[in-house]
Amino acid sequence: MVEITETRTSDERGFMVELYGASTRFAHYVFTRKGFARGGSQYPYDKEVKVCHGALLCVGLPNISSAQQYERGATFAIPNNAPTLLIALEDFFTFTTYKGQISDGKPHAILGELKRRVNPNADLEALLKEFGIAKTNT
Repeated sequence: MVEITETRTSDERGFMVELYGASTRFAHYVFTRKGFARGGSQYPYDKEVKVCHGALLCVGLPNISSAQQYERGATFAIPNNAPTLLIALEDFFTFTTYKGQISDGKPHAILGELKRRVNPNADLEALLKEFGIAKTNT
C-alpha cells in the first residue's frame, strides 16, 4: 500500500495542500478567498481542475487575452505549458490532478504582474481591461 502524505501552506489568500504518493506529487487542493489570485505560472504537464465550491476566473487558458469563468461543479483542463492564473470571484475550493512528469513551474511575467495587483479591494474589471483581457462565461 502506498502511503499518502500532504504538505500544507497558508497565507492571507487561504491555503493549499499538495498530495504525495511514494514521494511523488500527484494532486493538490486549494481554498482561495474572494478577491485573491493564485497561479501565474506554466507547467510542463497537463492538469485537470474540479471546482468544488465557489466561482473563479481563469486567465491565460489557452489565450492570455481571454478569461473564462467557472463555477461549482465545473471541470476544466489546463494543457501543459499553458500559463494560468485563477482569480477568486467568490471564495473557491478546487481539486487538481496532474498528468505527466511533475516538475516546477515557470512564472509568466504578465500573469505574475496581474496576480501581484489583484487583491480584495482591486477593481477587477479595470485590471482586466488594462491587461487587454476579455471575460467570457462557460
